[in-house]
Amino acid sequence: MNKLENTSENKSKFFALYWEQTVLIRNVSDPQYDDLIPMTAYNYSGWLNRSTLELKPLSSISDEEAIEISKIIFPNLNDPIFNISIGYERSNGIHIDESVLCVECSGFINNPVLPKHYLYGLIQIDLEENDIITGCFQDDGKEFRDDHSDNILHAYDYVRSNGYALPFMGLSVENLIEYGWLKIRKTID
Repeated sequence: MNKLENTSENKSKFFALYWEQTVLIRNVSDPQYDDLIPMTAYNYSGWLNRSTLELKPLSSISDEEAIEISKIIFPNLNDPIFNISIGYERSNGIHIDESVLCVECSGFINNPVLPKHYLYGLIQIDLEENDIITGCFQDDGKEFRDDHSDNILHAYDYVRSNGYALPFMGLSVENLIEYGWLKIRKTID
């Protein structure tokens, strides 16, 4: 797959995903007077080439936000239980790296059409790859399978709306930084 080109049109598409986030406007004549402004106050066409989004690294996501992602992905869980860990090891030997924030979700599915059944899911927030992976354990609790949730796009939107940097159309966060579209915030709110 070819890498997305660094064009104003593509940059505009990326910026649109982060509407209302903070934009760093570079002052070409004197960089010490760069301005941070909310995107809604932004003269989009006039400043686009001198602008950079300033976003948080996904590694700074809070436990509460990780649980909210889980609720978005599994909205039908009735009285869910959430367990959060860095890395993960299941009794059957499944091991997930320490660069992954894991949220175990368990509870009964509240669905009027299907008979009640228990769901055991695992949301993996990859802090190095800046990705969210969803999955479910089979009924026996031993075999894990990736589950491409219908709600994964809503989860990505939630993460973006909270100001976290995510990949865009095949570009990694590092590519976005190289293109000058993104700057990772050094201090976290």
